[in-house]
Amino acid sequence: MNKKKSQKQSGLSYYGLYLLNYLQENRFEEATDTAFIQERAEQAAATYERARLDGYPAEGAQELAMAVLVQGLHHSRYSVLHEVIEKEFSDEVPEEKRDTVLLYYFFDMSEREIATYCNIPRTTVQTRRTKSHGDCFS
Repeated sequence: MNKKKSQKQSGLSYYGLYLLNYLQENRFEEATDTAFIQERAEQAAATYERARLDGYPAEGAQELAMAVLVQGLHHSRYSVLHEVIEKEFSDEVPEEKRDTVLLYYFFDMSEREIATYCNIPRTTVQTRRTKSHGDCFS
């Protein structure tokens, strides 16, 4: 993990770290919104504390807190589009090119941003994008 990322994450609570990981893994756009993550984490912690004070067992309080934490975050735009491409265009868009196609054509990310986001060389992004374009849009 790079130093900048580690420093950014070190200020987050358990709920903040959990939410950040959830958002990144599921590719929610909110993954870069630190204010959103902090606010949700604080709401989850407050929910846990209230539930415990109201007599809930730890497991029940945790369940309530997690529900608050991920409220409304069940399907990211990315996951919906990825599923559509996977189900409807699996013959036209090979699996290894799907991320590039999604991020370039539907999220307007640059080749450099995609390379960083997917942790692949920029030349790989260029190759996948140009070959995908021919496969999908010809």
